[in-house]
Amino acid sequence: MSIGKVQEKIRSLNNVRNNPKEYLDKCDEIIRLLIGSNEIYTLVSKDSSEEFIKSGRGDIRYGIHENIPTMWLFSEEKIAKEYADYYNLKLKGEYLIKKIPFEELSLESYRAMFSGVGKLIVDEGREYLACSLYDLVNQCLIKNGQGPILERKEYLVMNILNSIKYGNAKLWVVPKAGTTFNDIIFNNFDPAIEGGYVRFFINKNESSTYSKRLGHTNGISIDLDMSSFNTTIESLLKSEAKGVKFIINNIESDITVEKLNSLLSKMN
Repeated sequence: MSIGKVQEKIRSLNNVRNNPKEYLDKCDEIIRLLIGSNEIYTLVSKDSSEEFIKSGRGDIRYGIHENIPTMWLFSEEKIAKEYADYYNLKLKGEYLIKKIPFEELSLESYRAMFSGVGKLIVDEGREYLACSLYDLVNQCLIKNGQGPILERKEYLVMNILNSIKYGNAKLWVVPKAGTTFNDIIFNNFDPAIEGGYVRFFINKNESSTYSKRLGHTNGISIDLDMSSFNTTIESLLKSEAKGVKFIINNIESDITVEKLNSLLSKMN
């Protein structure tokens, strides 16, 4: 692939930064351009065996960009080597990079999104694209003749799920009216359903405010780890709830109970 072609596309993003839809459409276009080529390179973990590194079978190396676990891709071997030189990513003289076939990329990016990886960087030297890893997963699925796994409005949900399982985040939920202290102690409560939705909060104060609005004078809300959250969602499959809303800083992101349960099952 021509270096200039990808760089030109990435550079053109500067012209549409004030138009979110056009910007995101161009991001998808860049990803399609990359995965449609025969030249895709990525970084290799230094924990891979020397034999696997030499044969191009090493495990993918995920780094951290702006505190988010990230996958790096390059359109040419030369660019990948320049990156490896700059960051000293070598083992016994071997560059910690490899050419990755589309089939492997499709599989590994899908696995990574359920393992805490949330970001993709397409690095072209002076130009680079930083976007959600879920953009890559969706485009790989589309190329394979399937539908996207997530709508963009659901990306926040996936980020929250990963932050609960792989980070220190917790969720807060308000129990329905009539819930007793023992119900809470023994995790035998039902969450409040309003307008067909159960609301989960990242911030305890926001959850307490919502609790008082629903009539709990003490502003009670219950914190959930991944295990108790899973249990709660499984119980909602048999309830009247049609969906779930995640609220963070007054921003809402909704998803159906069935789809959320499906995502959680892929994380187990």
